[in-house]
Amino acid sequence: MNTSDRTAQLATRRSTLSLRHYVLLGTFGTDANKQALLRSPAGHVRRIGVGDNFGLGRVIDIEDGRLLFIKNGEPVWMDVPTFEAAS
Repeated sequence: MNTSDRTAQLATRRSTLSLRHYVLLGTFGTDANKQALLRSPAGHVRRIGVGDNFGLGRVIDIEDGRLLFIKNGEPVWMDVPTFEAAS
């Protein structure tokens, strides 16, 4: 398979992201100012940081590829989804 075929195959794959839940799209920033991009169930993309509130709770930490928030008094990790490459 050449690069163009592979690119076309990956670009036209059906997404496995849930559209009904919050999805962590990515994390970025410096150690002192970590931020994350979060997609809401309504489709809105929001940049959030430590201390920000969103529909599930309050963000208390952001690491590379994941964020930690408090939901109903309990800590919960949310990870950036991973996908297996099509063969």
